Amino acid sequence: MKNRKEKSGSLNTNGIGKRLVVVILLFSSLITLILTSFQLYLDFRRDVNTIESRLQEVKQSHVQSLAASLWNLDVGLLHLQMEGLVRLPDMVGVEINEISNDQNSPLRLTFGNTHIDNNTIHREYSLLYSEAGQEPRQIGLFRIYASLDGVYARLFDKALLILASQGVKTFLVTLFILLVVHRIITRHLFTISSYLTTLNFISGTTPLHLERKSNHEDELALVVKSINRMRESLESAYSELQNNTVILEKRVKERTAELELANSELDSFAYTVSHDLKAPLRAINGFSDLLIVETKDKLNDEEKNYLQQLKQSSHDMATLINGLLVLSSSTRGGLSLETVDLSATVKTIIDNYQLEESSSNVSCDIKPALTATGDPALLKTMLENLIGNAWKYSKNTKSPKIIFDVEYKEDNPVFFVKDNGAGFDMAHIDKLFQPFKRLHKSDEFQGIGIGLATVQRIIHRHGGQIWAKAERGKGATFFFTLS
Repeated sequence: MKNRKEKSGSLNTNGIGKRLVVVILLFSSLITLILTSFQLYLDFRRDVNTIESRLQEVKQSHVQSLAASLWNLDVGLLHLQMEGLVRLPDMVGVEINEISNDQNSPLRLTFGNTHIDNNTIHREYSLLYSEAGQEPRQIGLFRIYASLDGVYARLFDKALLILASQGVKTFLVTLFILLVVHRIITRHLFTISSYLTTLNFISGTTPLHLERKSNHEDELALVVKSINRMRESLESAYSELQNNTVILEKRVKERTAELELANSELDSFAYTVSHDLKAPLRAINGFSDLLIVETKDKLNDEEKNYLQQLKQSSHDMATLINGLLVLSSSTRGGLSLETVDLSATVKTIIDNYQLEESSSNVSCDIKPALTATGDPALLKTMLENLIGNAWKYSKNTKSPKIIFDVEYKEDNPVFFVKDNGAGFDMAHIDKLFQPFKRLHKSDEFQGIGIGLATVQRIIHRHGGQIWAKAERGKGATFFFTLS
């Protein structure tokens, strides 16, 4: 029912119909104006030529009789003749002036309007008279005036008649065309629009069909066929997508189960590393200490050095195991998201370093009240590694300084930790966040190459990014974002 109401009202609200009416009216009005102007111009030229011909006829048929009346000074007859001339179409005035050698005042007669303006055509003819056996001589001047006002009035009336008749005809033709277009095209477009709006691939939709008396293979029929083919293709694609979704969900469940199994095995491996490997290392370290104490007077310096190297190696191995455990734990487990005061966390880490190394002269500039949402434990581990790196690589410089601050890019906070320490060569930036890849020698700075890899994984788990800029001997800056 709703569709039928839309169809019945489409004649008044259809944008195509409105534009069609406007285009037809404008085009028809333009053509009518051009043709009417041309026709009026032709009529104007014809009327002017008619007036010119009439003036020529007056010359041929009246000048001689006027000259005779003037010679006889028959004023009454002249008035009758002049009145008759003014009654001719478009003639508005006549003037006769006598040319006389007598001392008496020459005769001057006017009848009608003899004023000359832009709408006046006038002619002047000589009045000649000859007596028997003598040459004709000029006895007067005859002027006759014709006005174009009547021509303009007739043209105006004709223009109104043409425009009115053409306007009515154009309106009727436009209305007829609009009805035809609505019947043949626009009502079916509403049907197509309603069909596409209610197209449903879940419950299924019947093929599109237009109510037409004849099934012509015209443009609308091609559109209907194309829409039906598109519907079939989309329904097939939707069905295939549903099947693929089921398969994908099954694969996701399988992969999730495999991942959970792998994580379980990784937890088991971490447990083994933390317990089964640490115990032998503690034993090696303990026996090394015992040997040093029991044999300190029996061993030479080289042998004592061997024991010290054994003890240091076991210590390095324990440090490496702890680093692997931290790296593994940074990518497992759920996130406990809270609002974390990053500035306070950094200050706590700095205070701990200053307590441990009270002789250090590292100055720190921490912007207060910088917060972010994340897992407090993981964010603390991340900041401990960044601040630890900055402390380690800058504490031996002349005036070491560590800065923790923020800058904004498109209203998004970008935190950074900056130092003025050893820095590094940007040519090796690709190795910076790889586990066990170090940009400095062990005898220069201690470390196992796990810290920045751990930092990157923690930041990625929070949906952020980390990058660095540095220059050898001039410090480094680590930027990071947290979603």
